[in-house]
Amino acid sequence: MNGVLKTTARNTNTWNVTANLMLGNIGGYTNIKIDEVRFWDKALTTADVASTWNKPLTGIETGLKLYYNFNDQAYANENNTYVKFIKDITANNNKGLFSNLSLSGSQQNFATDIAQVNSSESSILTVDPNILDSYPGNDHGTDYGNTNVKSAAVLHDLYTPTNLIFYNNLSYNANQLSSPLLTLDAGRSILINNIYGKTTTASGITGNDPRTFEAWVKLNSLNNISIVSIGANTNNNLFEMAVDNGKLLLNIGPNFSSLLNLKSNGTLQINTWYQLVIVSDPWSTQNQATNYYNIYINGVLDNNFKTQINANPISTNINPYALPGDNSNILNTTNTNIYIGNSLRPFNGKLGSLKIYKRVLSETEIFNRFNVTKSRFGY
Repeated sequence: MNGVLKTTARNTNTWNVTANLMLGNIGGYTNIKIDEVRFWDKALTTADVASTWNKPLTGIETGLKLYYNFNDQAYANENNTYVKFIKDITANNNKGLFSNLSLSGSQQNFATDIAQVNSSESSILTVDPNILDSYPGNDHGTDYGNTNVKSAAVLHDLYTPTNLIFYNNLSYNANQLSSPLLTLDAGRSILINNIYGKTTTASGITGNDPRTFEAWVKLNSLNNISIVSIGANTNNNLFEMAVDNGKLLLNIGPNFSSLLNLKSNGTLQINTWYQLVIVSDPWSTQNQATNYYNIYINGVLDNNFKTQINANPISTNINPYALPGDNSNILNTTNTNIYIGNSLRPFNGKLGSLKIYKRVLSETEIFNRFNVTKSRFGY
């Protein structure tokens, strides 16, 4: 009790039950206030309890299976229509359903269930700080109150057990978590600079699998920026959405000076929101023997490249001298985690939303997705 051992007893009966974890009375009403709930798959020692009972956890402690801290699941005087679950701060993402809870006065509490996010669109990763179910609100010494100074080291995937965790360096050490600043730009977005994001699970995208990266970003720099990537930092293994010299790049090699990237025709501007999309289509409907690389800016196809066709080196960049049958520009991506920024280059700007797909989004889908989200980003 409050970190102090009060009594010790041994239960000699074997406990073997499968059931849901309940908070409060089953089928009844419990008049209590709960601040934190932690569930472990190990017996905590007296020292474990004494050292953590009055301190927040990171959510990635060994043996921690579920952690509800209830921080900032809704905000007073704000739109809470997307609050759907009691958020589990651990990577296990054991979301809890709630009932008979609503926003009360100026307190930060649960909000009534109004709207439902009901389709993942077959995404591998979906995070959006504007949707409170993505944003667990775990702080690291930050006094939230009703101010706009809010931050989080973890973004939850909306549909899978994956989390996107941020660190202050590329060692991705659990003791070196870092929190991108949550801003009110574009509803809610996160400011990322000199910190690095990494998912808790691998993408599942390997070899020459089809894939699409979609991100809404507002950049503070237009040189040597990595927005999101998978794979190893070697030729034809890396698959990266990047920006350099003001151009959006679909990059499949670590060195921008190589020919293994496709650059946008359009030039980006700093401090401007863009929907950026890159696509690798290994089995294009146009030609079953052709791999297409496509890049889109604000829903419009900006540039593309067909492999195994002798291309014009003036208008394309991904190995423009490849002859028919030449596989030097075919992807062979290693199944890795998904990264925001990488060891080659950082991310510097605001991230409004990010979706990764293990499929090809069509030109129509990309254009429609821009149209349904553009008003949030000032279009």
